[in-house]
Amino acid sequence: MDYNIVVAVISLLISAASLGYTIIKNRKTDVLRMKVEKVQLDVLQASKLYNNVKEVKREFEKSLSTLVVLNNGELTEKQDLNVAFLDAYNKYTDFYNEINDYCIMVNIGAINAEDYIKNTIAVNLSKYAKMQYETFSCLQGIASQNQFKSISKPDYDAFKDYDAFLKKYNGENSVFWMNLKTERRNAGFE
Repeated sequence: MDYNIVVAVISLLISAASLGYTIIKNRKTDVLRMKVEKVQLDVLQASKLYNNVKEVKREFEKSLSTLVVLNNGELTEKQDLNVAFLDAYNKYTDFYNEINDYCIMVNIGAINAEDYIKNTIAVNLSKYAKMQYETFSCLQGIASQNQFKSISKPDYDAFKDYDAFLKKYNGENSVFWMNLKTERRNAGFE
């Protein structure tokens, strides 16, 4: 009889140990699952907010295209060209303000999807930084060519969050950042 009790106790201990092990593993799995879900939600949030930037970019590019076509047209009325110019300038301003707002969210940690930002967003926003001063020069050229009031360069710290983002993801002493600063100055942007 003692043998049956020992076998029962051993079976009970094995079952209890197995149950304890399963509970611990499930907790670890749940913690890991929550971390994965949080990362996925962070990436989805970052992507959703970045869609706002892309939408404003599309509006800006459409407006700029209209301006370029009208500026190259020989029969374009001055008033139509001026309206297109002001629209393109306003959409240009909206686009870069939207980028700056996105960068604020990243810089303060409200958007936390580091790999996604580093590998996708930072690449695009770096390209847009070059496009920013090039478009500024283009708009200045169109204003001068048509005797419109020239556009003024942005305030010194108007894009400080965008610049902080660019420095963080490209390096403050990087060739990219140094070239960007030089080209901005050459374009009269800074």
